[in-house]
Amino acid sequence: MKKLTRLVLLLIVMSSISTATLAQLSGNKTIDLQGTGDYASISEAITALVGNGINGDVEFLINAGAYDENLNIDPFTNAGNHTVTFTATDPGVVNINSFGTSGPALLNLNNVSNIRFINLGFRMNYDEATVVFQGTCNNISFESCNFFNTGFQDIPEHSVVYFSALSSTDAVNNCSFINNTFDGGAYSVYFAGRTLSSLEYSKDNKFISNVLTNPKKGGFYFAGQKNIVVEDNMISMTDGQYDGPERTAAKFFSCEAPVEFRRNKIVLDVVSSFGSYTKGLKLDNVQGFANQKVNIVNNMIGTTGGIDNYEHGIYLSGTTEHVNVWFNSVAINGSNRTPSGSNNAAFFSSAIGNISLLNNIFSAFYNNGYAIYSTNTSITESDYNYLYSADGTAFIKYNSTDYAGLAAWLLGTSFGANSRSGGAPPFWNIPNDLHIDWSDTFVSEADLGLNIPEVIFDIFRNPRDPAAIDFGAHQENIGVIANAGADFSTCSSNAEVQGAFPLVVTSLAEWSCANPEVVIANDVSFEGMGRATVSNLPLGATTLTFTIAGNAEFPFTEVDEIAITNNAVTADAGEDIDLFSSTYPTPIATADLHPSLATGETGNWV
Repeated sequence: MKKLTRLVLLLIVMSSISTATLAQLSGNKTIDLQGTGDYASISEAITALVGNGINGDVEFLINAGAYDENLNIDPFTNAGNHTVTFTATDPGVVNINSFGTSGPALLNLNNVSNIRFINLGFRMNYDEATVVFQGTCNNISFESCNFFNTGFQDIPEHSVVYFSALSSTDAVNNCSFINNTFDGGAYSVYFAGRTLSSLEYSKDNKFISNVLTNPKKGGFYFAGQKNIVVEDNMISMTDGQYDGPERTAAKFFSCEAPVEFRRNKIVLDVVSSFGSYTKGLKLDNVQGFANQKVNIVNNMIGTTGGIDNYEHGIYLSGTTEHVNVWFNSVAINGSNRTPSGSNNAAFFSSAIGNISLLNNIFSAFYNNGYAIYSTNTSITESDYNYLYSADGTAFIKYNSTDYAGLAAWLLGTSFGANSRSGGAPPFWNIPNDLHIDWSDTFVSEADLGLNIPEVIFDIFRNPRDPAAIDFGAHQENIGVIANAGADFSTCSSNAEVQGAFPLVVTSLAEWSCANPEVVIANDVSFEGMGRATVSNLPLGATTLTFTIAGNAEFPFTEVDEIAITNNAVTADAGEDIDLFSSTYPTPIATADLHPSLATGETGNWV
């Protein structure tokens, strides 16, 4: 009888284990507000996830709808071995909204790992953070999501995404935010890891290709980060959001290299903040090393501020050292600065040292504004920069000495032997767009930069020509198909553009080819090019065809000038002709052509 009892008990235990195993989640699950899926709400799915755990990868497919619910994800079984994904069945159709008029964050992540959120909308409608990380979170990613925060408070806890380490083990590691939009909040992203030596660094986080708009105090705030990558983001802060003591688009505090801040565009257009500080990028106590630098490369930073603001494009302070500041276009363009001893500058440093300034454009478009201002000798290398200040006397300040021009700067410091200065850089639109108009007389400043082998692309990921390096974030390569010879004279083959922009197609004589073709191939992207020129084409029935091949892109979304000149055999030289494309069948003025051709499409200019 005892043996039978033991057998029954064993079967019961085995049955319980088997039932629990079967209850663990894996595979695809559907969430549908109408009740046609596995779960009728996201909260119900999370309850099952946390309660049962997983035994394989799980993908929650969320059908269209407005999900009014606050979400909390706690640790669950086997989280470290598999990935959980929450994704909309179609982009832009799922919106998760905070419930009620007060309460917790919209999404709280508490000591969890290996979770992805894709194509979701998150909207916080009261004063609280939209997404909060707590404890230790690893391998969390947000991809192509839209975040909103409509709160009015300007404290960090009311940011769109918020994390603050509270214990010695709290950290957010290997998390990524890719191709998301952030709107509102005190900060778009507030990530505060180690701020005391007793705390852990947060490591290996990535913020790539995001758009940050209308934060009250700042776009990115990073503290206690190590090996952080911030690339290809757009940060826009405009007037009317906040009138406090400091607005900084991106700030790094107490971080440690590797730190990468590359190809970001900052627009800080704040004109009403009286007596406050506006900064594009600030590094405070950011530690680089001789063999592991902090890199600030290929960024466009444009700022405007009101009277009596303290305004800086790039600002280094504290124990910051070993920083490469290369290929940045910086313009500060506020009202006249009146404070005595003002240190308004496109580039400012009070850091420790080992700061390298190469191939930048630093410009201040008002009186009492400096191109470079350093309170000490922290700058150890400065050359191949274009420097401009509207104030002829406040040009550069270095270690308490004012230098009124490059000659004085070179004589006093031995810096800047290959740097340039002169007229105001012809930016397209300060602070919104710091492309250079190379059709201006500024073309004399082209191709005078220093080739740095580590930097092979510009802000738009277009290749830099090692033999013709330009100052600033935007490289102006001229791709010339000149006298194409057999290609155009016999039409036996097509000319191919390989990574050069703006596009220049020309011939010294009329092309005898009836319908010449230029093939844009080899993964070339022409985004951000300054102008395209086509010369010496015959008028009449002749058509110049642009064919998009491979993975190339040819979007004229940021074209400044398209000049079709000297194309008439019988017409006057220099006469422009109308432009057509397969996308735009009617003539378009040369300055307003904006066709966008996809791979495999052909656009004709006739």
